Amino acid sequence: MSVLCVEVEKSGHNEEVERLKRDKNVLMQELIRLRQQQQSTHNQLQTIVQRLQGMERRRHGPGFLSQIMQQQNERNRNISEANMKKATKAGWYR
Repeated sequence: MSVLCVEVEKSGHNEEVERLKRDKNVLMQELIRLRQQQQSTHNQLQTIVQRLQGMERRRHGPGFLSQIMQQQNERNRNISEANMKKATKAGWYR
């Protein structure tokens, strides 16, 4: 009788292991599907962001970006000049 109980118990464990393997496979497939969906959503979001950026550029006109770049260049030039004056006063640059 004890041999029969052990065999029944092994059979029960084997069935449980097989069920867990099937569950794992189902979960892995679901994970793959969700990752693909996530990538697709990310791509769609990137497309929307690019479209919005294009709309912003058109709204501000073609000179808007040029104007911003000129302002930034002017700031950089002013900073460089100020740093040069400081360095000259400190004797670092002659």
